[in-house]
Amino acid sequence: MRRIIDSHAHLGDIFHENKNITFKTNIKKGDYEDPFIECERSGYTKPLIVENETDLDHLINAGQYRCWEWTLENCSREMDEYHVNYAVMLPIWPNTTFEEYLAASKLDPRIIPFTSAVFSLDIPEMVSKLKKDIDKGARGLKLHPTLQNMPLDDPKTEAAVRVFGEAGLP
Repeated sequence: MRRIIDSHAHLGDIFHENKNITFKTNIKKGDYEDPFIECERSGYTKPLIVENETDLDHLINAGQYRCWEWTLENCSREMDEYHVNYAVMLPIWPNTTFEEYLAASKLDPRIIPFTSAVFSLDIPEMVSKLKKDIDKGARGLKLHPTLQNMPLDDPKTEAAVRVFGEAGLP
């Protein structure tokens, strides 16, 4: 039997299309072979190189479809299959939210919800929301400088990290 020490995932669409799919089922996929399969077979040692614009479109869409597979239903099923006791779920605001992951954790108690800083708020409002998230059950903070377009040395990022440091949370 394998034992997983740590597992993390992102439910829903963490990129920029905001498909709101966390609680949906049967996400429609393309009608072509997933170009990532060959990459998986190689143990991710081969680059993904495409020959033309159509193949590039398929590659881009396949990447999205793979993300769209991470609905709560699919995640729970895989946790059952691989005997995962708990999984940390990391929202990436503005595309997925703590509230979404908190709701998911109520439906599947194996999910440990983290929160994400809402960088569109000013610092006092952002700090207040993060503290409320902790009170509601946020177990940690997820930062993604690239997808959130917020540098780690920005005062807002530093304020968010300070809230979790003072709370003794990751």
